[in-house]
Amino acid sequence: MTSEVRAAHASDELSARYPGRDLTDEQKNAVRDATASIEQLVETEGLLTFAVGEALSSFVTGILESVAEIAGEEAAIAAAVQVGHRYGRENYSKYLRNRGLTSSPEVFCAYQDYMHAVRGPRHATALWATYGDDSVTVERSDCLYFSGERGTPNRIVAAMEASIVEGYQQVDPQLRMENPRCLTKGNPEGCLHLFRFSQPAE
Repeated sequence: MTSEVRAAHASDELSARYPGRDLTDEQKNAVRDATASIEQLVETEGLLTFAVGEALSSFVTGILESVAEIAGEEAAIAAAVQVGHRYGRENYSKYLRNRGLTSSPEVFCAYQDYMHAVRGPRHATALWATYGDDSVTVERSDCLYFSGERGTPNRIVAAMEASIVEGYQQVDPQLRMENPRCLTKGNPEGCLHLFRFSQPAE
């Protein structure tokens, strides 16, 4: 396996300018606790970007938690799997189709950067992914879809994460992933996703 590199668009200078990257814990908690003023949301660099990301996170996890409360954890896991399949399949296929691209490690690396960038500062901790001839590596210290205490597994969100990859595989059957470290599995330090592209059968 060759050494991995970043996509052409990736730079430390660009990621350093990501909105909300330098927010303090106090500023983040003001959003989570609904104590931030509208003036703060508008005038504090990156705070609104963070707030939108948190709203998406609480919406997705809140729905899955509500399904678990109403119908049980297994029903919530089934719902998470269906959501993940649709999310992975439709988003990756749209990215390829609208840009006139074919799936490859380089393209998938750029896709991972794009999807992490559009979901707010927590997900943007994954910037930047790297790729090689047959591999893509994504590492992040936080995850938009993880809620709860670090070090505590979340079976429902873990099922959604795994099914997102299965959705990618519906677009590119050569894609595989190893997930040695993940917040949803109880790893407090963050997530490590190792994607591999196998060769098509002769």
